[in-house]
Amino acid sequence: MTYRIHLTGIVQGVGFRPMVFMAAKKLGVNGSVSNSSSGVEIFFNADDSLAQQFYESILQSLPFNSRVLHHQMTPTKNQTFETFSIVESTSGSTASVLLSPDFALCKLCREDLHDAANRRYQYAFTTCTQCGPRYSITNALPYDRIHTAMQPFQMCPDCQKEYDSPLDRRFFSQTNSCSHCGITMSLHLPSLQAIEGAEVIPKTIDLIKTGKIVAVKGISGFLLLCDATNAAAIIRLRERKHRPTKPFALLYPNEATLQSDVEVSDEELKE
Repeated sequence: MTYRIHLTGIVQGVGFRPMVFMAAKKLGVNGSVSNSSSGVEIFFNADDSLAQQFYESILQSLPFNSRVLHHQMTPTKNQTFETFSIVESTSGSTASVLLSPDFALCKLCREDLHDAANRRYQYAFTTCTQCGPRYSITNALPYDRIHTAMQPFQMCPDCQKEYDSPLDRRFFSQTNSCSHCGITMSLHLPSLQAIEGAEVIPKTIDLIKTGKIVAVKGISGFLLLCDATNAAAIIRLRERKHRPTKPFALLYPNEATLQSDVEVSDEELKE
């Protein structure tokens, strides 16, 4: 028989399709999984017992950042699958899927970032299926690379190999890139030639520490940064933004530093 599983909620951009792929391979299920304008669609061949086992294994293995609001398994029109695959996403007239937010760097990507032997050493745009930008780079749904600001960046052979490997945590990671094929950085000052390469971040930090306002152009727009403990910098930013009283957003490096300044509940820390 052929079955269809439909799941809605935050199920795109969180590693859902790779998870389903691995669950299918583990149980020997043939079929396909894809994003749609309403969530995730899974079609597969199985008898009643195996279908229920596959269904339950998916619900018990949900990616950490996913939020399933509704799920359903139903028999559907018979079709035969020779293997299990992640197929091209399908689009509908109206998108109703919940787009996942941007995620902070995960532990494993942070290790890559600081590992001098890793090709992503100090590459600021390191991500995997569990972390990185989502909402801020998405231009349309379903969530696929061609619908994001990553579309112009062609993956190098190493990144493509990760993307195609079911055993890699970057399997089907739409934001996958590295210093060989991804986004580059440069620092532009009014009176100096543009600075590029490894000097960009240290020089930017120096500018912020000395009270300057830095405009960071990322893959989703501009972010204005200054030292939140520098009163003169804050006043200058308020003048330039014409924002005399409305609070600015604060960036904290970790939970401990945040909790030293404000009271925050466990529930708020999860958001």
